[in-house]
Amino acid sequence: MRRFLPKKALLFTGRNESKSMKFSSLHSIKQDDDYAQKISNLLKQPNWQQLLMNSSDVPKNLNPEIIHTVLHQNQVINPKRLLNFFYWSENQIGLSQTLNSFSHLLIILCNFNMLGPANRLLDRMIQTHSDVGLIAILNLIVNSFRDCNGSNPIVFDMLVDTYRKMGKLGEAVDVILELKNDGFLPSLRCYNSLLNDLLKTDRMCLFWKVYDGMLAAKISPDVYTFTCLVCVFCKVGNIKEAKRILVEMGENGWSPNSVAYNALVSGLCKEGNLKEAKLVMKEMCEMGLKPSSTNYIALIDGLMREGDVEEAKRILVEMGLVREGNVEEAKMMLVEMGQKGCSPASVMYNALVISLCNERKLKGARLVLQEMCEMGLKPGHNSYTALIDMLISKGNVEEAFKVRDEMVACGIRPNVATYNMLIHRVCKSGKMEKAHELLNEMVSMGWTLDAFSYNSIIEGHCNERNLGSAFELLDEMKRRNVLPNLLTYNIMINRLCRCGDLQRANVVFEEMVARGLQPNAIIYTTLITGHCIDGRVDEACKVLETMAEKGIVPDVFCYNSVIIGLCKEGRMEDARKYLVNMLERGLVPNTFAYGAFIQGHSKAGEMQKADGYFKEMLGRGLLPNDVIYSSLINGHCKADNLTEALSALHSMLGRGLLPDVQTYTVLIHGVSEAGNIQEAMGVFSESQEEGLVPDVSRYIALIFGFCEEGEIEKALELHREMCSKNI
Repeated sequence: MRRFLPKKALLFTGRNESKSMKFSSLHSIKQDDDYAQKISNLLKQPNWQQLLMNSSDVPKNLNPEIIHTVLHQNQVINPKRLLNFFYWSENQIGLSQTLNSFSHLLIILCNFNMLGPANRLLDRMIQTHSDVGLIAILNLIVNSFRDCNGSNPIVFDMLVDTYRKMGKLGEAVDVILELKNDGFLPSLRCYNSLLNDLLKTDRMCLFWKVYDGMLAAKISPDVYTFTCLVCVFCKVGNIKEAKRILVEMGENGWSPNSVAYNALVSGLCKEGNLKEAKLVMKEMCEMGLKPSSTNYIALIDGLMREGDVEEAKRILVEMGLVREGNVEEAKMMLVEMGQKGCSPASVMYNALVISLCNERKLKGARLVLQEMCEMGLKPGHNSYTALIDMLISKGNVEEAFKVRDEMVACGIRPNVATYNMLIHRVCKSGKMEKAHELLNEMVSMGWTLDAFSYNSIIEGHCNERNLGSAFELLDEMKRRNVLPNLLTYNIMINRLCRCGDLQRANVVFEEMVARGLQPNAIIYTTLITGHCIDGRVDEACKVLETMAEKGIVPDVFCYNSVIIGLCKEGRMEDARKYLVNMLERGLVPNTFAYGAFIQGHSKAGEMQKADGYFKEMLGRGLLPNDVIYSSLINGHCKADNLTEALSALHSMLGRGLLPDVQTYTVLIHGVSEAGNIQEAMGVFSESQEEGLVPDVSRYIALIFGFCEEGEIEKALELHREMCSKNI
């Protein structure tokens, strides 16, 4: 949208001044158009970002109007590039993009079915322009859809879903109803998702408003819509109407699903109609549908209140919470309910939470806990611990601490296992201060610390290269009579080796042996790797021999470390001996072992041997990596085997691997020096297509090549291109 001066402002200017301002405004628009055209031309190049940055005038003259014009002019180019330009330009101007730019790009991404990036863009659009009303945003998207020849109306579903996922259900309802006035209809899936969320949040008035709007738009309900209706009627206790909907589902050709049936069973149990609830559950099983655990619990609760213990036992077995045929176990569980004064539902719900956590069903476990609280039931210690464990394993530490606080608030004291889980995860997140707080909290609560409690914190400090704190904790363990285990020593030795402190690593190793702990293959591998990194390959070989003497079988990693270390020193024959030894033990060398031989022989110019190892590796079904290919290409170029070098390049690209800048430079230089300048240019172009920015070395290699061939004009042309790109 162009920014013309308001007419009223011109009434207060002189005639000449008015002309001057009009000319200035037109000049500014013309200048913006020129910049937009220049950017559009550069966007067609693979290295557009570097070209824009190298342009002295574009970055400093960028403004929201230019960006919007560029997006409008380039609706058919690579949408990913356009999206990258959108974010790049935003960083350049230091302002959020305009709503027009957001909506234009949104339609373009949807036209190209780039729905993931489009979703994120729409979310950002609403977040950064939260002061703008939803009707204004909707109108902009509708206008952009028409202006950009929108071909994918899913953008309107996306708008409803975005507000819905943000929890702004009122806004989502307004959008879905307003769309009809603009001549657009959301999909049935979109309606169903919104109806489901309104149902879950008890927004019944809005639920019926959306449902009535859906029928008015002549959109026929499907199985999910009918299921929502069944759930709504059951929720408000209108079982008669829920049954009618189930019948209507069948008449419309839809088979009721387990969600609809479970809602009906739950409603029947709530009104005390257990006989009919059991009949519905039986019907479900006959149809191959599985009743929910919450329905089983509701049924057991009702049966126990009616005194039907035998039927309650049978259902416990059917649920799988008690082993089949073990009537005593079922009886004990029911007796326990009575002795502890808890309702059957309380015990059942706790068992269900643990079961769901074991199955890694976080959402289900959270819903059951929430339902327990709503019913006034108290979750048990094991339920909370199981939930904390699952949250931690999923990396949701903040939520795990909330559950811990909730647990304490309920008067349930976390045990050592709970604390150790929390300590381990906060250490993984680098929150060492929090880990120490938890350790002190454990002590203040009277818990006995174990090696696991300390190991996580020691490892955390080691990962931060804070060996001083790690050694302090090791001393503290000894003072508290907590015996360090193999894992404790392995953590310390590993970090010391990585830091190159082999002397202290050996001291810790000897202390471990003196305490009667037998080193395992992992600890020996750590020492071997440490010696190799430090350039003490002979020491690494001695450790490997010590392992064999003590009856500990070296694994692939032990041999790999020694082989890589020897190859780096150019001791290829010695490395070969260990490879043979490895094969004799039935161990299969991996890509890294073969890579070390290929790299070592390529560096020494022994390309026949390097090729031999390459073929052997392929014969074992191992896939070469980019380092192996680069070694072969460099080696063949230095040996003037250009045919083999190019063959390796094409094989590398065929596997989806990309050579680095140095490999391309060596190859271009080698091909150019051999007098095949056209082939060199082909490799040069190929490197640009792969997104690698040309450097001085590659240009110089080509320029010399053209000079050698007497093609001075082409050499000068390359030189001019090089200068124009500020290389």
